[in-house]
Amino acid sequence: MGSDSPYVFNRAELEISRYYPIGRRVVFAWRVRGGTILPQKITLSGQRVGYVPPDQRFYGGGPNSVRGYGRNGLGPRVYIVSDTLQVDTVVAGGKIFKGVTAAPTGGNSAVVLNAELRFPSPIFAQRVRLGLFVDVGQVWERGDELLTVQGVRVTPGAGVRFTTPLGPVRVDVAYNGYPDERGPLLLQTPTSIVQIRSEYPPVGTTKTFWDRLVVQFAVGQAF
Repeated sequence: MGSDSPYVFNRAELEISRYYPIGRRVVFAWRVRGGTILPQKITLSGQRVGYVPPDQRFYGGGPNSVRGYGRNGLGPRVYIVSDTLQVDTVVAGGKIFKGVTAAPTGGNSAVVLNAELRFPSPIFAQRVRLGLFVDVGQVWERGDELLTVQGVRVTPGAGVRFTTPLGPVRVDVAYNGYPDERGPLLLQTPTSIVQIRSEYPPVGTTKTFWDRLVVQFAVGQAF
């Protein structure tokens, strides 16, 4: 494969985490994770990265990432619908269809920052611990520019950790005050997939308070 092939790229990742005891049973922990994919030949003016296979792309969101988003739900995505006759509601920006599913596409750059305060529960302190956290991050499909910080998401939350023979079982609830990430809407038929909108969902879509809460279940600490 020649050096000018769009499939040849440089992948760089970095992760740093630290834990600081505060008193006897309180811990403050933080982590920084980041990565980017660059073309094999890097110039000062920047250069668009060619096609990156899905398994080599960066994803964000989930119980060990930005907890205000479902697994891999942070960053670029596409929406897929199989029937545009089934309309759920109509807002100022257009129709919202029933049966739409979101599919994350990942990106070629990502940053995730987590900060968490862990402390014993006032009841059943030997078995139950609590956590207050803030997760920050985003996944980008970077173009010609070498660096971008647009669209960074901040999702605070709280959680409970139960001590079990398998390790700490964790339940976290994060608040996501952002509208759904927008992306192309694709119509999938038995014989083809066609883009029918460049951006979906329509502008004007709103969420209730309960819709903004994201519950995550996992075994083990987030980081």
